[in-house]
Amino acid sequence: MNLRQQAESDNEFLLEDDTDGFGVAIRFTKPNTSVAVAAILSLSVSGTNATVLASNLRWKIGDYYYRQAAAVTIADGVAVVSVVAEVAGADSNQDDGTVLTVLPLVGVSSASVASTTRAGVDRLPDVVYNVVGQYHRVSVDVDPGTGQTIAGKKSAVTVRASRFPVNGLPDEGWQVDTTDISGNAISAKITIALPDLTAGRITCLLKR
Repeated sequence: MNLRQQAESDNEFLLEDDTDGFGVAIRFTKPNTSVAVAAILSLSVSGTNATVLASNLRWKIGDYYYRQAAAVTIADGVAVVSVVAEVAGADSNQDDGTVLTVLPLVGVSSASVASTTRAGVDRLPDVVYNVVGQYHRVSVDVDPGTGQTIAGKKSAVTVRASRFPVNGLPDEGWQVDTTDISGNAISAKITIALPDLTAGRITCLLKR
C-alpha cells in the first residue's frame, strides 16, 4: 500500500467507523426554502337577491375554512364568490362540484365549488443526510481583543464530502444533530463550511 492509499484508508477509518469511538452518527438537515401555497376557489352561490356577502366572510368546505376575498351581492338569485384557504397546502384543494353543507348566513340557500383558481401546494420537505464523521469541541479559546485565555464554545463536525451531492455540500444555515464524546445530544446550525476537496472532506463550524 502506498502513502496515498494509506492516507485514504486512514481517513475512511477516522471519519466513518463508528465502532471504535472515532466516528459518530451525524444528521445534516438542509432547510427547504419553499413555502406552502393556499388554494383559491371560486364558489357558485344561490340565495336571496340583494343579500350582501361581505369581504372576509368565512366559508367552510369539508374540514377546511376559507375567507372571502371581496364583497359580493347576490343578483338574479346567484353570485360567484372567490375564497382563499385559511391554511396553506394541498389539503385545502377541493373537487369541482363539491357542495357546501354549512352555509355562512341567512339569505344563502346553496353553494358549491365552481372551479379552482389556484391549487394549494404543500411546502417541500427538508433534505436530510445521515452520515458518520467526527465531532470536535473547543473548550478553551483566546479573546482576540485581550489575548487572554477564555472558555471556548466553538464546535465543529468533519465528514467525507462524498456523502453529499457534488453541488449540494453542507452550507451556512444547515441544521446539524449529533452527540459528543459523552453521549450528550448536540443540535446546532452551521455558521461556516470549510470544504477540503483535495482531502475529500468538509469541516463545518457550528453555533449552538
